[in-house]
Amino acid sequence: MKNSRWLSLSVGASLVAFTAGACYQRTVPAPNGLEQSALAQTRTTQTPIRNADDLAQLSSTYAQIARKVTPAVVNIQAVKVQPGRTFADPFGGMFGGEGEFGGRMLREPDRRSQSIGSGVIIDKSGLIITNNHVAGGATQLTVTLSDRRRFPAKLLGTDPAS
Repeated sequence: MKNSRWLSLSVGASLVAFTAGACYQRTVPAPNGLEQSALAQTRTTQTPIRNADDLAQLSSTYAQIARKVTPAVVNIQAVKVQPGRTFADPFGGMFGGEGEFGGRMLREPDRRSQSIGSGVIIDKSGLIITNNHVAGGATQLTVTLSDRRRFPAKLLGTDPAS
């Protein structure tokens, strides 16, 4: 009996709250004097579609520029040699020897890594600029031109901030 009475009261209260909310929403004025229907409308803008002639001309212009600058863009292959780590032989101390722990010192072999990147020829003498992460620390550089000719290169300077 108590449950059905409680259920009736909660359903009635919910109905009253819903009705009051619906009435309140209809009486609240829209901001800046706009009608509710005006607020509900969305604005859509369309960008003008370029005609096929404009797009063809743009594509042609882009192709001409690419043909002119492509010879200046180069591929750079860099070889970097990282020296192996030196560490004490953990078992050498048991049998005599030298080193931090009494054992002999061991050295890992050098590690050789290869990477590739791009650069740009900036003058007729063949000076090329690229980012530091491409050529910085390289022990060997090879430049490949757009016509597939390959040349050894020498690192003249670096800028670690680039």
